[in-house]
Amino acid sequence: MAGKETPALSKGTVFPSETRTFVDNETRVTISRLTNHLCHSNHFYFTHWPYYSGGQKMVFHSDRGNARNLFGLDLETGEITQLTEFKPGTGGVEPFGACVSYTREEAYFYADRCLYALDLCDLSQRKLWEWPEDVKCTTPNCTADGRFVCFVIIPYPPKELPIDPTSGGPSNKDMWASKPHCRIVRIPIEGGEPETLWEEDYYITHVNTSPTKPSILTFCHEGPWRLVDQRMWGLDMETKCVWPIRKQDSEDIIIGHEYWFADGVGIGYHGRWGRGADAERFWGCTDYHGTSYREYPIPRACTHFHSLGKELLVGDGTAADPYITLWRWNGKGYDGKLLCRHYCSFHTQRLHVHPAMMPDGKGIVFTSDMHGYGNIYLVRIPEFESLPSA
Repeated sequence: MAGKETPALSKGTVFPSETRTFVDNETRVTISRLTNHLCHSNHFYFTHWPYYSGGQKMVFHSDRGNARNLFGLDLETGEITQLTEFKPGTGGVEPFGACVSYTREEAYFYADRCLYALDLCDLSQRKLWEWPEDVKCTTPNCTADGRFVCFVIIPYPPKELPIDPTSGGPSNKDMWASKPHCRIVRIPIEGGEPETLWEEDYYITHVNTSPTKPSILTFCHEGPWRLVDQRMWGLDMETKCVWPIRKQDSEDIIIGHEYWFADGVGIGYHGRWGRGADAERFWGCTDYHGTSYREYPIPRACTHFHSLGKELLVGDGTAADPYITLWRWNGKGYDGKLLCRHYCSFHTQRLHVHPAMMPDGKGIVFTSDMHGYGNIYLVRIPEFESLPSA
């Protein structure tokens, strides 16, 4: 007997609030679970702006209805609105394949080899560009003035490369070793052909546009951190000038997971000094020129960090040490506190915690599969001194 097709959900459908709250057993901090559906939901990668409607709403990705679509979450009421309408069995919106404009009520996303623009008010969408079958594109990001969408075009991986079953593509190391010819491009939001800003034979990802400087972005040489020659790079889109940020002039320095501060000038990152068992973990910051940097020991392992500036950092621990931690500047270094346990598996990229400080600095959004499926959580930051030490 043939099974019934899963009914497609409709664009504009409003789901009632799914928010549930509970108290962390160790820190006694209240955590809000914002999504509660029998499928994976996740917030954007922590380097990407997800907010619209004056910051009241947040775009997220979900597999509801057995399809991949974007949804909008009202952070005040908890109501969820379906924003796109891709049907079950189609490619749908690529996870981590979307961004929101800083200046317009508009989002941009990948689906079925196309880059689309989505009006977040009337939910109309338009195709900006369709790419050839022999390439793929990395996560898009918007310029600060809202005029362009930037991303990397990468040749489709060679067929002989083995496939990582958790990602559906070659491993990070195999992609790095293949030295693909990558192009950083931008496309006007009105559509058109990509303008090449930079190209080279190196695996490039993480194009992060400054939230305040329309012509400035960072990108990274991707691959296993211990093998990459120079991770962080800056690019001026007008002059096409490229420069290293925080020069790695020693094999004993490995860094990554760079992100912009809210001022669009400073950059945070983390890494290790040294190799092997004697390596020391640190968090660092620099300006985008890369001319000066500061790095500070962080005694507890974190897979990612995020912050609005230097004063307060959030880290996400590891699968073996599953805590969200806070690190406050004390004038010389950082004091650590446990915020809550996240219980996340880190099994796939969508099931990474990726904690993101909210724009007002009063809360942290993160993803966890603590209840089985990946869901989105919000924890408000209490008085720092009320928390147990990390």
